Amino acid sequence: MKKILIVEDDFDLRELLEIVIESEFDNPILAASSGNEAIEILKKDSNVGVIISDLFMHDGNGADVFKYNQSSLNVPFLLITGDADNTELCLEALKDQNLLSAIIYKPWKDTDLLVPLRKVIANLSKVSVEDFEDLEFKKISVNNVLTYQAFEFNYYTKRNDFDYIPLRECHSNISTFLKENRKSNIFLSSMDFDKFIKISVQNLSRKSKVIAKIGDFFKISASVLNLLVQGSKTLNIQPEDFEIINSYVEKQFDILSCKDNLKKQVESLKNSHGYLVGHSLISILVSSAILKGLGYSEETVISKLIQASLLHDISLDSDFLSSIFSKESDEFKSLDDKNKKLVLDHPLKISNQLDQTGEYSVDVIKMIRYHHIIPGGNGFPENIAMNNINLVVAIFSISVMASDIYYREGFTDLSQKLIVSNLAEDYMVGEFECVAICLIDIIG
Repeated sequence: MKKILIVEDDFDLRELLEIVIESEFDNPILAASSGNEAIEILKKDSNVGVIISDLFMHDGNGADVFKYNQSSLNVPFLLITGDADNTELCLEALKDQNLLSAIIYKPWKDTDLLVPLRKVIANLSKVSVEDFEDLEFKKISVNNVLTYQAFEFNYYTKRNDFDYIPLRECHSNISTFLKENRKSNIFLSSMDFDKFIKISVQNLSRKSKVIAKIGDFFKISASVLNLLVQGSKTLNIQPEDFEIINSYVEKQFDILSCKDNLKKQVESLKNSHGYLVGHSLISILVSSAILKGLGYSEETVISKLIQASLLHDISLDSDFLSSIFSKESDEFKSLDDKNKKLVLDHPLKISNQLDQTGEYSVDVIKMIRYHHIIPGGNGFPENIAMNNINLVVAIFSISVMASDIYYREGFTDLSQKLIVSNLAEDYMVGEFECVAICLIDIIG
């Protein structure tokens, strides 16, 4: 069976394209986040039967993929673009390359993608295109229903090719069924599937704008911005959640920038492009998701966690030093004695600095002082077991640990496994336990 290659640099849009394709076709899907990555895939895999590519991307655009395809595989090419200029010329070039090629204009609907793709798949499968048209029900994975929080629709299970049964008739507790069957597929009526895609595209557009806003505020790198996009999906951070996070971050930043003893360090954080700011922002996402999971929405609690996230590493003023999470790591062991001392002492240094001003919450000071503490007693700056600690400090400690892994590994299956393993091994004590269980539930 021929494979479908999706080339899209926006993580969420790429996922949404996969959902639309999987709703009708069983063809394996390959995904690339840039033109150059797509070209590398095409060089290694000759079984690609169709390419669906965005036009404007960093690190190789859709035109680069088109040219490579034209000179090698010459398979149908579906170009996605929001640029209406020179479309006749583009379409002419596409048709010259392959009569099944087409242009899909943004903002696209699922039918905009499926109509030309049906023609391609029908040709590859040697069947009639009518076999794919007018499907009454569309397939969708349970995991995507949970990811997009699309609980307002009526879902169905499939008894056979002609018999679809409402999920509510088979399962009294839909929520429990969904959580226990993440890897299964269920079905939506075609009309509801169209609504699902439309709502999801609108939410993604809104989410991208609010995520871009925090990216502009900090001038962070594209890789950090992409991590925030991935994180918002994995941790179920909705656009409205991100808008609240943005407002709190900017508010806290304004407050901290006015402090004479912090002004220089806070400005340095704002101008950071890598780990120093990326780790802090991901920590805010994780702690916000945990708070939501535990049912907390108080502004004071959220403000404390954001304040601690922004401040906990600023005394290091270094992406490399702030990225050293464990004194057992090879990075730490490679440091000279001066930098080892800087790393080991930074939780005490900044927490003491805040404590002396008398202007900061005891919770914020404790969060920063103990953010490298591991409950079992093998953290720093103090090798002590922390069974008895308040909830907000436990949330921050676990968020910092998870953020470090997410920054290094991305929001991948590997990072999820590492986090769950760390939580099970070191954090199932005291207040840490309920926070750990909550995060495990969030990331599945």
